Amino acid sequence: MHLDIYPNRSILYAHGEKQVFLEGPQDASTQKNVAKIKTALDGGFLERLIANVHTYDFSSLDRETRFLIDSIVAKVTSEVGRALVGQARRRKVAHRNRDQTVQLR
Repeated sequence: MHLDIYPNRSILYAHGEKQVFLEGPQDASTQKNVAKIKTALDGGFLERLIANVHTYDFSSLDRETRFLIDSIVAKVTSEVGRALVGQARRRKVAHRNRDQTVQLR
């Protein structure tokens, strides 16, 4: 998968196909929101979020809740998004099982 980003469009190359997403002008409100998101991401928002995954013990969830979370994860269409979620889950398991080798599927 590959993504080319241009000022007026983005082109996603995936699975032998090419998708073009045209970018229109942003109004002042959108520009403000984009700047806020960029500042948060540049300030380590995702890193802190992933680093704090270990603060919740997912094993204590009931079977239905775990099923619902797994269903949400399975519906993430972006391979990058899916990778982030997977890394967060692996980090949690690795944190709990430092002396064990664990593989999630």
